[in-house]
Amino acid sequence: MILDRLSSYMQNQPFSNPSNLQNKAQDASKTEATGIKSVLPQQNKEPQPEELHLSNRASYLEYLSQEFDVTALNGEQLNQLQTKLNDYGFISSGDINGMRSLSLARQLTEPNDTINAVDLLDNFKAKFDELEIPYSMRQQVDKMSIVIQNMASARQLS
Repeated sequence: MILDRLSSYMQNQPFSNPSNLQNKAQDASKTEATGIKSVLPQQNKEPQPEELHLSNRASYLEYLSQEFDVTALNGEQLNQLQTKLNDYGFISSGDINGMRSLSLARQLTEPNDTINAVDLLDNFKAKFDELEIPYSMRQQVDKMSIVIQNMASARQLS
């Protein structure tokens, strides 16, 4: 609708030669000098960038990164992290294989040891071909890895 009006307006404008354009530019500068104000909003000479806002998803991830240090998780924290990630929608029940890979790695360590989820998932991803991991599980582990890496990055930035 706006384009139709603009097109109609442009088609009904008389053709102007370059000398008329110069005269119009001079008339416009005279008008500005006399102080006549336009109804249209004036543009600033320097464009100001709009403020950046975090999405809800990014805010939740930042909050979780402060609550859980994914580079040093114990067994209880790993279970709590899985619950929180599921509650906030970062993983779904179909993505459980990504978390299960962390749980399996946790079982291979001593009970009091902490695990680095970022390193474990990276090492696991590096061995996909060697272990003949099915494609669907690779996708789930990749998704989990991205979430964990984002949490680690958010923690480093704060």
